Amino acid sequence: MRKLYIIHTEPIPTRYTQQWRDHLAELWPTAHHIDSHTHAQHTTPGAFLDFANTNRHKSDQAQQVATLFSHGAINPGDRFLFTDAWNPTVLQLRYQSDLLRIPVSITGLWHAGSYDPNDFLGRLIGADPWVRHTEQAMAHGFTHNLFATEYHRELFCRTLKFPRTQTARMAWPMSYIPQQIPAGVKRDLIVFPHRIAPEKQVRIFKDLRKRMPEYEWVICQERSMSKAEYHQLLAEAKIVFSANLQETLGISWYEGICAGATPVVPHRLSYAEMAPNICYPSEWTRDWSAYCTHATKITKWIRDAMSMDCTQRITQTARLQQQLEPYFSSDQLKGFMDAQ
Repeated sequence: MRKLYIIHTEPIPTRYTQQWRDHLAELWPTAHHIDSHTHAQHTTPGAFLDFANTNRHKSDQAQQVATLFSHGAINPGDRFLFTDAWNPTVLQLRYQSDLLRIPVSITGLWHAGSYDPNDFLGRLIGADPWVRHTEQAMAHGFTHNLFATEYHRELFCRTLKFPRTQTARMAWPMSYIPQQIPAGVKRDLIVFPHRIAPEKQVRIFKDLRKRMPEYEWVICQERSMSKAEYHQLLAEAKIVFSANLQETLGISWYEGICAGATPVVPHRLSYAEMAPNICYPSEWTRDWSAYCTHATKITKWIRDAMSMDCTQRITQTARLQQQLEPYFSSDQLKGFMDAQ
């Protein structure tokens, strides 16, 4: 019988990675989970993981994979799923699979990388040849490279000059999100659910707060909240706001929509693909200077969104949740992996 091995990203409690660890175990009860003996509880400031601990985590995983091969546990036709494709373990896995003549299927879910100039890696080390070549090598190591949006897929293939035939768009396994959002009584609350990082342009949110003090404004990362507390805050919010310059899917705005909050997001990145009709014009927040020029337009947009009555907001967010479901359905990935 073909075995499925899941190579997990670090299960940080405040991020979706812990939820994925639990949810994938439900999707594939007989899968073998390759975690790590190192567990980060927090991320590097402004980043999506702990830059030091992630290397301990992935090195541990590489050792576990090598042990499986050396013990004869890996058989032809076995399948590997990397929940974060940016993991050098794929290189060691492919090395052993090819040289030992044990063909396996290797699938990777890409979230971000240096190929995106506005991503953390792109900003800090995107110009360094080593990182670009490493990403290309990892991508070629995978049998299947999966992306949650066509926007992300196109960015990846164009920047890395990678063949589209080795890629596919695939919904991320997040069918659990709507069930995790609690009920809440809406108040005049606007939430910034993103990381505090340059590509998220929190400066714009802070300036809007000064311009519209009649509303409550919360930057989630400034508070020490559990995932459940964060979801409760979304359930009470009327708006989730974004001026992002980097977004390849947008888990937080989907969580907000499932919580009945109106998204105020720019017509760019993954937003423009997923829900183009509800986005504000991209040029309003393409940078700080553009925002200063268009700030009065954005404030009007926000006031209009805040003035929606309860029925309008429920109707809008229910429609959006249904529209975005193809990007967050677990069924697609499960069917894809089971067919490998």
